[in-house]
Amino acid sequence: MKTSLAILSGLLFAVVGSGRATAVQLLANPNLEDTGNLMTGIPGWDLDEFFTTAAGSPDSASQVTFANNPVPPSTTDGSGLWLKPFASGGGTTPYVDNVNAVLSQVVPAVPGESYTFSADARWELDFSGGNDPLFGTGPLGAVASPTSTNIVMEFLDASDNVIGAPLKTDLKADGQTIFSGWLNHSVAGTAPAGTVSVRVIAEGRDMVWNSFDGSGASQSAFFDNFTLNAGSAPMDELLTNASFDETPPVPPEFPGWTVTVAERDVNGDPVLDFPATSGIGNQQATWASRNAAAGEKGAWLKAFAGGIDGDAVDASLSQTLAAIPGGSYTFSGYVKWEGNYSGAVTTIDPTSDTVRAGEASPTETFLMMEFLDAGDAVLDTAALDLRTVQVADGSWQLQSVSGVAPANTANVRVTAGATDMVFNIDPQQSAFFDDFTLEGPSAGTPGDFDSDGDVDGDDFLAWQRGYPATKTPADLADWQANFGAASAAAVASATPEPSSLIIAIVALCGGAAAGRRRWRA
Repeated sequence: MKTSLAILSGLLFAVVGSGRATAVQLLANPNLEDTGNLMTGIPGWDLDEFFTTAAGSPDSASQVTFANNPVPPSTTDGSGLWLKPFASGGGTTPYVDNVNAVLSQVVPAVPGESYTFSADARWELDFSGGNDPLFGTGPLGAVASPTSTNIVMEFLDASDNVIGAPLKTDLKADGQTIFSGWLNHSVAGTAPAGTVSVRVIAEGRDMVWNSFDGSGASQSAFFDNFTLNAGSAPMDELLTNASFDETPPVPPEFPGWTVTVAERDVNGDPVLDFPATSGIGNQQATWASRNAAAGEKGAWLKAFAGGIDGDAVDASLSQTLAAIPGGSYTFSGYVKWEGNYSGAVTTIDPTSDTVRAGEASPTETFLMMEFLDAGDAVLDTAALDLRTVQVADGSWQLQSVSGVAPANTANVRVTAGATDMVFNIDPQQSAFFDDFTLEGPSAGTPGDFDSDGDVDGDDFLAWQRGYPATKTPADLADWQANFGAASAAAVASATPEPSSLIIAIVALCGGAAAGRRRWRA
């Protein structure tokens, strides 16, 4: 009977082919595009981000620690609002459209009461709202700047309609310049009859990429330390999270991936003020993508996040998937390093303001695969130190690491990241990851007895050789149910339908099994 089964398996190969499956992509969210339930909100505030005319939602503002006034470290470390004109596109990224960021909060108000809304603001040297005309290196050329930066107060009725004209202070007209540092601005007014609430706004409108030397550095603006006071109780703060020191809920950036971020001071002690959920070391951002013009995203590693005090930052993305012992796996991803990234230099720039100036750079950037057993113990590791292959020229380069899963492997964990990132020197000191791939045999398809990622004639032969010692009629049913999965070898139109041939084989095999039982009896 064994000879008959061998003949049948040979017939099956002749009909459906015996091509083995190629490696398949195993990762979830490999291109880092999914945002899931990404919570980019700021507690107590509404943030509206939009292009002026184009469709889509640019990443034009966010709550970050380096926008705090005073800048951490201080006795009250906190955060502020970061306006990002470069989200419009420019430099090496195609221009999309002017961008806007409108931050607002609504609180109850009383008719006849006087209110004062104020905020601190700071502009970097190349901020489009502080340079008129714009620099000729930008996407719009040397034209009059379209950017306006304002704080606004609106009184609302019971239907949320604005009563009268909004009260506005234009920061530029109020003395804000690119050289003035942090300045406080305010707008005041008395609530008219019919007022139920007051809406306060801080905004950057029609912001655009602007850079004197074309590097893209130093073109941001910042808001912090908002206050809203009533004339009858000037010491009472009416706003929620007025100083931006409340952090948002845990942001599930990079769905499908586990994000790990940590910070240590120069003594190696953890900096507890910056938990992993703060996004201090990395961020999912459009300008970290290989195709930012299409609104796609990538992973931005912020080596500068530790600041000039020399804190070191770790940031990584990892994902764990089922793996097959003996399977060959390749983990790859695109990497881009800017010229002053601490992981790209051997020595921190001697002219830097950081306390690490002139020291050897401690930063290591890597791709890594770890093969795990059923208890998540590491059986073997394959790692690539990107310092040995990556060039810091601002271009995307594909890097990869390969390995074979040892015996007892249950899962493979892939990780991309960096350890001990430190401030070097401005500008251009970031690193980026995008478009990951993990190629290997797919795991867990019932009937894939040879673990090659498909269910085909090879698997029937594997079943035949294992029956009845290690393979059962139930295994054969799995093979029948999933035949053609994954590789789905082409079937010539002149040959019998695979399904009818499978039925015949199953019937014959059932007869063979019955005959064997009778012989043994």
